[in-house]
Amino acid sequence: MAKKRADNEPGREGRKGRKAARASIRRRSRDLSRKRKLAYILSQEVRRIVEDLELREWLLMEIWTKMRVREPLLNVLKSRYEQVKPDDLLSLPVECLDLCDRFYRLLDEFWLYLRTTEDMPTAMSVNYRRYRMQLKRIAEPLLEALDTCHGYESPFPSLFSHIEESVERPPTGAEVPITTLQEPSLE
Repeated sequence: MAKKRADNEPGREGRKGRKAARASIRRRSRDLSRKRKLAYILSQEVRRIVEDLELREWLLMEIWTKMRVREPLLNVLKSRYEQVKPDDLLSLPVECLDLCDRFYRLLDEFWLYLRTTEDMPTAMSVNYRRYRMQLKRIAEPLLEALDTCHGYESPFPSLFSHIEESVERPPTGAEVPITTLQEPSLE
């Protein structure tokens, strides 16, 4: 009769040890996959927000000028970041977490400004551009860090460098010269 090996026999892992090692490998693989997916989702969201702010600026300012409706402005800033679990964020490097925090804090500040402002269109346009440029400035290093986390090159590597030049915006109400009506002469 063959002698059974003990699981804790010196020099051998035993069955329990092998199972634990396989489970550990699966857990690490799952964590890495989760980290990559989270980094990818966050990078796509940051890209979407910055692109939408740039590409829709003139339309959003026109809507604000004519109708004073806030919902289209606020919808551009919608984010799923608040729904991310803290445990999932722990898998990201500290640099990514710091940049994410800076980006989403500024985004929240911008959202609060848009939600509560009573600014006239010209002042709103100036503040909108200021927030947009600050978000863009933070987004560039954030996207580089997130792209290295999910392990492959972005399909849009130079996206932010050419948006400004490629989009031709119609003039907003603040940029259109105002002409004054003259009273007709009685002559």
